Amino acid sequence: MAQGIIKLFEIGRDSGLFNSIFTFLLVSVLTYGVLAKAKLFEKDRTNAAIALIIGLMALITSLVTNCLSAILPRLIIAIITILVIFIIMGLFVDFRSEGKIKYALAIIAILAFIFVMVDSAEECGIIIPSWLIGIWPWALGALILAGVIWSVLNPKKPSKKTSVDIPEPEVHPTPYE
Repeated sequence: MAQGIIKLFEIGRDSGLFNSIFTFLLVSVLTYGVLAKAKLFEKDRTNAAIALIIGLMALITSLVTNCLSAILPRLIIAIITILVIFIIMGLFVDFRSEGKIKYALAIIAILAFIFVMVDSAEECGIIIPSWLIGIWPWALGALILAGVIWSVLNPKKPSKKTSVDIPEPEVHPTPYE
């Protein structure tokens, strides 16, 4: 019984069936989510129909499946790395406080996404100029270094929510005492 199920999964993996199902589901769910959030159409059936059609269109070409197969492993590693950074930073930083930390974390996430996209570009059929392939890691490092220097040198502006110490009023004796 267990051998039959394992054999079925191996056949699905080897034939590319799971890649196709995964691509269809991912594209359909993301499209539906964006359409539902944007509220372009009043009925959910319209959003579902459009998501279904776009999901099926993604299956027509192998480019979408190959591109997702190239991007997703790298993207998952980047997400896990960012989560580990958040966990480690959570030991030392209060994320609920106002400040630059939220912007720094957003920039880290955006840079990781750009890194994944550039690294996967060739497998997705996007041609990157050869001069950019050699220089972009240095440019990315320079941007990160510039951001760190800017955040250290830029003075912190007081937020509107800070409490102000109001001195106690002085009590002067009245002339009648």
